[in-house]
Amino acid sequence: MPVEIPLDRICVKSGILCPRCQSLVDKGVYNDLDVKVMRALLGIERKFRSHRIKYVKSYQIDDILYVLVESSPGIPSSLGADLRKALGSDEIKRVIVIEYNADKRKLIETLISPYRVLGVQEAYLPDGSNMVVIELPIEAKKLIESMKGKYIVKLAERLLGKQIYIEYGENAGSTSLKPEWLGLKKPNVRDLLDKLG
Repeated sequence: MPVEIPLDRICVKSGILCPRCQSLVDKGVYNDLDVKVMRALLGIERKFRSHRIKYVKSYQIDDILYVLVESSPGIPSSLGADLRKALGSDEIKRVIVIEYNADKRKLIETLISPYRVLGVQEAYLPDGSNMVVIELPIEAKKLIESMKGKYIVKLAERLLGKQIYIEYGENAGSTSLKPEWLGLKKPNVRDLLDKLG
């Protein structure tokens, strides 16, 4: 089965985009990075004939490229390494392929690997909005509070479509990534949940 991409295969392979494909790039739906990753995927699709792979989107944080796909049955184990090789970019040291429809816990664990997620909950706020509260081991704090970690949190928020609040195991609520919501400067999610209950 061929790789499915949202742009025309001929446009992606040639690098010359038709008006429809170019309009999607101009509107910001896709960008040059997406086109490069799609071209690389098409270049290696013969290796994965037994899988149905549908390209969704790519994001680069430092030297790591995160590629979102829908794949069945499952993501091929060598897809990330094969993609990195096909891209042939010195700027990309590692490619992490993420199942687009993965559950919240799996998605976050993929982004913060090798750390694991201790808990994921949704907090519903009085204004009708909600946020995802993620509990991580204290060992993950250094990563999350680094510049790279802040990009990872923003990427996770974009993928989940919700604001994220991080807590750390025994030291829950100590993170410096404290979003300003409900006008609070130092929100305490547990206190808010108690008040809402």
